[in-house]
Amino acid sequence: MPIYGMFAAPTLGMLGQESAFSSISQNLTNMNTGGYKAQATTFKTFLGRTQGNSRDNGGLLTQTRNYIDQQGVINSSINKLDLAIDGRGFYVMNTRSDGTGDTFYTRDGQFEQISGPPGVDGNGNDFNEAYLADKNGNFLHGFIPAADGSINLNAAPVAIRVDQEFFDTAVQAQPAATQNASVALNIPSTTVPGAFHEANASVFDADGNLEAFSIKMTRSGNPQEFNLSIIPSNGTSTTSSTLTFDGTGKLPRGTTENVTIVSNTGLTTTFDLDLTNLSAIGEDFNFFGFDRDGRTKGFLSNFEFDASGRIRGNFSNGTTQTLYKLPIAIFANENGLDRKQGNLFEQSILSGIPQLQQVNDDSPNADAVVQFAAFRPFSQELSNTNVQFEFSNLMITQSAYNSSAMLFKTIDEMTQTVANLKS
Repeated sequence: MPIYGMFAAPTLGMLGQESAFSSISQNLTNMNTGGYKAQATTFKTFLGRTQGNSRDNGGLLTQTRNYIDQQGVINSSINKLDLAIDGRGFYVMNTRSDGTGDTFYTRDGQFEQISGPPGVDGNGNDFNEAYLADKNGNFLHGFIPAADGSINLNAAPVAIRVDQEFFDTAVQAQPAATQNASVALNIPSTTVPGAFHEANASVFDADGNLEAFSIKMTRSGNPQEFNLSIIPSNGTSTTSSTLTFDGTGKLPRGTTENVTIVSNTGLTTTFDLDLTNLSAIGEDFNFFGFDRDGRTKGFLSNFEFDASGRIRGNFSNGTTQTLYKLPIAIFANENGLDRKQGNLFEQSILSGIPQLQQVNDDSPNADAVVQFAAFRPFSQELSNTNVQFEFSNLMITQSAYNSSAMLFKTIDEMTQTVANLKS
């Protein structure tokens, strides 16, 4: 081996340890970065030309080992847009809201709401669409559930749009007429014939407006018998029937009255009124309450994540709707993903193609099939950097670098000695 060829091994050694230092510093610097996945530099022997049992110009080569498949630390958060994945899988992101841009994958679930393209609402007013995105401005993607709540994983995921205009036509945002109601009250059994008691109530019509009426109970001439009248606010009685209470002051279970109310505008509302909780006991009249279904027009008040990746919207009319369902992207070899700027990953030949799956929320009506991951609302996944391991590796790397540097210096002194032999 020529003497100058001996510089190869220590030179490769120092370069290799520099690569290891780079991985260590990257890991330690990002120890609190959301969704960051650590990496390490590994070494393999490099052999030069072989002549018999002699080898010329050896050294080492480096390669990067990823720890993308290892879980990071999960911390609680007060931000409703923070969501952590506990287990396998990645969020699906795209650089464009229409999904035609580049697709990336991330574990960083610290999302934010950003403005999208401008639009015009039904009243001709300008507005900006709003979407959920990551710190890089990439759009979070998921699925819109079917009417029965099912998810078609073969469909293309869409950007998570959360502006009010988008949900104006949602089923839960639309008004609905009352179909079922119930009343609870007690009429004094001592009420004299001809005397009556009243309670006020209201129901929703098809336009979401409240139609007020009174429930009037008039004592007849027969024992334990009362005449029921439903009197709308316009003063016209629409329903009248006779109710007979038993010896304990109760009505038969399942007693209902079909009620029809016509508003001043001519809109008809028909509903079933449950009378099971009426009683005729004692000397006091008590109105305990009136319950009804139906609703007025609603507006999206807020939304939140749940443990299965559903984004549930709460509307001003008291209803709740699943707006989206987030999938997780599963890869055969997560450590084979390509790292990209901004804590993103991209599929590669080594990673394989992604499979979009749902997460099971373990509820009786769970619509999911995968149980190897869960979403943690109000949580952040930080890095999976092992600080103790990194500092230990730092000392080993420093020692190896110093050894290679000392070897380089020794070889340099040897070459100086050889050069001085000519003088």
